[in-house]
Amino acid sequence: MKKAFLFILLSIVFQTGYSQRIYFCDNYTATGEPIGPSTKLTCPAEGGYIYILYQNGASNLATDKVFLYVDKLASSDYVPFDVKDIAADKTKNWVVYDYKFASPGDYRVIFKDSNMKELAKDYVSLVPKEEIETSSTSDDDYLDYDDPTSMFYYTYSTIEACVGIDAYTGVPNTVSTIFSIDRSLGGRITFKVSNPGKDIHTDQLIVYINKNDASGVSQTFDTKYYTVSDPSRSWDSFYYDFYSEGDYSISVYTKDFVFINTLSINCSYK
Repeated sequence: MKKAFLFILLSIVFQTGYSQRIYFCDNYTATGEPIGPSTKLTCPAEGGYIYILYQNGASNLATDKVFLYVDKLASSDYVPFDVKDIAADKTKNWVVYDYKFASPGDYRVIFKDSNMKELAKDYVSLVPKEEIETSSTSDDDYLDYDDPTSMFYYTYSTIEACVGIDAYTGVPNTVSTIFSIDRSLGGRITFKVSNPGKDIHTDQLIVYINKNDASGVSQTFDTKYYTVSDPSRSWDSFYYDFYSEGDYSISVYTKDFVFINTLSINCSYK
């Protein structure tokens, strides 16, 4: 676990219609996707590191430098706490900074461009926690695999893409990651989300669909919300209609934005 910092995913506020987003996360992918995002987490009394990831939607960054403003809640208002200038890559639609929060508390984070125009704003809470003793106990002893508010609950989850699924048994038909779709009519692909030995424990799945552009960079494509038919079952399924060929990534979260798993597929025209 990164720098002895135990992350417990509780909730995240997702605002539809906004392409710019900030994520507070334990790690991130090579294409700028957050891993284990959360807006409330526990930390030792002296604080700890967390990645602050800014996504600029489908557009690449328009500046080679962005500014990270960190304000801390004092009494009833946020007061300036820290400012960082961050080198940005204009060939990417995201930038990330490994920030050390000095102490627990409630923080407001704002990204601005080089003209001081606000790009995005979000809030994070750091809850005090006793320092983890690492001398005699490994980090794995602190991972709560039975807590549905933690991403570790879904450690052994899987996502399968298929052409259909038996609604009663959950057996998928023709599992693959490569599919042929009609150039005019598109194609429907079904996804099975499984959590072996445990129930899904959410009544809604949030699904982020990204698509690689011509240069191979992952871009935001679509977001869908699916109702889970039976949260006490260890699996559920949903489908999506694809109309254009390309490489896609399918990332699935609970309604409280706890990360479950992700899958990459390819669609090509028949």
